[in-house]
Amino acid sequence: EDGCEPPPCVVCDRNNKKTVTELILRYNTDGMNSEYQGEGYASCRKGTYPDDTRVRVNGETFNLKNGEEFTITPDDGAETSFEFLDDDDEDCFIHTSCSVPIVPGDQIGPFEIIGDSDCKKKPEECISATVRTDDEDNVVIDVTFDYADLSMDRPFVDNCNDRDENCPITDLSPKRSDFIGFYPCDAALDKTPFSIEPTIWSYTCYDDIRNGKVGQCRREGDATAAATITFDDETVPVFGSQGVYSTIGEIMEKGGGCYIVLLNRINGFSAPPYYNICEGNTIEIPPMN
Repeated sequence: EDGCEPPPCVVCDRNNKKTVTELILRYNTDGMNSEYQGEGYASCRKGTYPDDTRVRVNGETFNLKNGEEFTITPDDGAETSFEFLDDDDEDCFIHTSCSVPIVPGDQIGPFEIIGDSDCKKKPEECISATVRTDDEDNVVIDVTFDYADLSMDRPFVDNCNDRDENCPITDLSPKRSDFIGFYPCDAALDKTPFSIEPTIWSYTCYDDIRNGKVGQCRREGDATAAATITFDDETVPVFGSQGVYSTIGEIMEKGGGCYIVLLNRINGFSAPPYYNICEGNTIEIPPMN
């Protein structure tokens, strides 16, 4: 369509034919019409699909919930059928022989194409951090985040307790109490990743001033869904840099090092670890000169 950017890759199409031996899909209850597969090629169409259902594909049964990814082995023919075992009115098929494109990011009915081993949809980035030196020669950290309309397809930390039925979280809508935390990179290697308090942190409302305190918006005001903020020792909230936490200067005095930025929910099964909304990039905080 006009105005649409071409996909970075295709699983296959008329010019890139192959036998598709696997296809990674995501089940979404809000069904959509495919941009590439019209009604003549796919009967899986726009509509509302069950929240919790069983689907059989090529002899294999999948228990699916909204946002869940699963991998199918397509049928040998041109079409792959999806049999909804709890409601046969939802039965439908998609085209998998490559005569029409199979494109990561395209949604065919309730099934979003994630890709295969050769071509996958790139997870969306919702938070990133950059270290720089400001005009006064102070080391600061710029953080940009946007999760106003975050999908389940995002990089996140799976550090769930096996007993926790609520993890990983499925409600990704911004909350007033969501926070940005910086963790040592090696905390990702723990048996339960990031099961410690962040080294430095703040609520996402860093720049708001409520009741005379920067960042105190956990219980009042609107959630901050998108912003660019600067972690600076002159402005970082006291609660996020004292006690067990540190300032940027204190991190530098201890030799600096590799840190990773996470966007977290304030609660957890037995926090820490906290429920992770999405995982950002790594940064290198320099040692003190």
